[in-house]
Amino acid sequence: KYFGYIFDSPVRFYNGNTETVFNGNINDKGVATFPLNLKIAENAPGMLKAYFTTKVFEEGGEFSIDRHNVDLSPFTSYVGMRFPESRYFGGMLETGETHKIDVATVDEKGNPVNRQKVNVRVYNIGWRWWWDHQDEDLGGYLARTSTTAVRDTNINTMNGKAVYNLRLTHNHWGRYLVVATDPVSGHTCGKVVYVDAPWWSKSNKNENENASMLNFSTD
Repeated sequence: KYFGYIFDSPVRFYNGNTETVFNGNINDKGVATFPLNLKIAENAPGMLKAYFTTKVFEEGGEFSIDRHNVDLSPFTSYVGMRFPESRYFGGMLETGETHKIDVATVDEKGNPVNRQKVNVRVYNIGWRWWWDHQDEDLGGYLARTSTTAVRDTNINTMNGKAVYNLRLTHNHWGRYLVVATDPVSGHTCGKVVYVDAPWWSKSNKNENENASMLNFSTD
């Protein structure tokens, strides 16, 4: 249904932690009940998973272990994007072309919801070849007062779907961060894409520039 969609945000990070939520005895029926108050950080990148490990000790010292996990939703609704497939290495998007980015808005159970004014922003984040992408602090980069979006658009989803058209001219090549925000829940999703002209376009451009630089003179 939402194959290929990205629902996580590259500008938000959540470091999981381990805590003891219950330490006590079961009753005569072998049951123990306790309130479960999990603190979910507002900067979660998307849907989370909570992993539970239960140890039950017998009087003789032996114990049994059970492990299970449940989905944990920090938001009431989510926005996701699906980028078009690229015919170029590394998923490069071509300048001068219109690239249709599918946008979806869903509730925490994955059902489509309509949203007005889903904000889509495009940032030019430059090319830092010495950085590993996972080490980049994109959240810190966007928090700078000097950082401005090169595109800032609001779109509406109908039946939980919409399309955002991304088009950059040939002189605007480089790395771009595309971010979409759900105006109701505040959830964001995004992806870093590389936009450039194909090599044959660059070759023709360079040949034309070099040809225009040739000067002829006669004695």
